[in-house]
Amino acid sequence: MLRKHFRPLKNEDVPFVVNAWIKNYAVANRNIKIKGGVDNHRALILACLNKYNTLICCNEDDQDQIFGFINCFQYDDVFVTNYIYTKEIFKRLGVATALYKELKVNDELLRLSTHNTNSFQMFCEKKDLRHWYNPHLIFKELL
Repeated sequence: MLRKHFRPLKNEDVPFVVNAWIKNYAVANRNIKIKGGVDNHRALILACLNKYNTLICCNEDDQDQIFGFINCFQYDDVFVTNYIYTKEIFKRLGVATALYKELKVNDELLRLSTHNTNSFQMFCEKKDLRHWYNPHLIFKELL
């Protein structure tokens, strides 16, 4: 069992978070060419990290060992997940579930995601989390 600790994003986490987000999303959406979309996506991710809440799930004894993260925000009565990520070797060990629990998201809130992957869809189905995909909401406060 993983001994999880939660903390906010630190500056030294940014390269890992950006690279994990880009690579994971590109693999999950094979029609995205990594070389062609990286610069634009990197700028969008950096804007999200600067503007929205990023919660890191890490090793309790070594907080530099990141298990996963979530970047999210609340907009009126909507909880928006920009991206949730779990490192491959820590999948199915409760990291994503623990991130949502740590955020104490009100079950009454409508849930949206701005990035959609098969693993996120399966997670939501398994946890009976109803969510809707709306990629445009990410720009609501960024533009």
